[in-house]
Amino acid sequence: MSKKPVRIALDILGDGYLEQYRLQVFRGVVDYARCHTNWEIIFRDAVFSLTRAFERYEDLKGLRVNGLISRVSADTAQADRLHALGLPVVNIQSFAVDDRFPSVRPDNREIGRMVARHFLEKGYRNFGYCGPRNWRWARTRAEGFSQILQEAGCICQFHMPDCQDAAPDSPTSPMRSWTSPQEIHSWLAQIPKPAGVIACHDTAALCV
Repeated sequence: MSKKPVRIALDILGDGYLEQYRLQVFRGVVDYARCHTNWEIIFRDAVFSLTRAFERYEDLKGLRVNGLISRVSADTAQADRLHALGLPVVNIQSFAVDDRFPSVRPDNREIGRMVARHFLEKGYRNFGYCGPRNWRWARTRAEGFSQILQEAGCICQFHMPDCQDAAPDSPTSPMRSWTSPQEIHSWLAQIPKPAGVIACHDTAALCV
């Protein structure tokens, strides 16, 4: 007799332009569940849900959910609501960290190293990095990037002003709070060309 399915809620809403990230998280969780678990996954996003969905976190109790995989933002009110549910919660938000929830996050230092290795393999010898210095994850990517370049005897031109927002996922413009087109233009002009440039996230890369 098969075991009773474990109901796991999945909330990957709220990423806006990062649609590809949402789909990859969706596929990763579903593929893992199919191969290794007896999970029945309930989605917040109605687009992904053919049988049932939830609109509010408070709906999860009525659905007899056993746990939640969610993007816990830097919004303290959202984190408090999740904690009040009394359910096991795993945070898949790479920006914000709340000690009340275990988190699955990228290895930001290794991301920086990977980019540096890629640029070196392509033959680049001039490099740039831009991102807020006081965002820990962005600074860690810069450190990994710089480490590999230093080992190769290369120099990187950094554009890393402090962000004035309290959090990296602030609802204000993700660029306006820490840099401007004029500053980016001046920084890029100082880098010898051709150059390999890494930006801290997608929006910054589009601006560059």
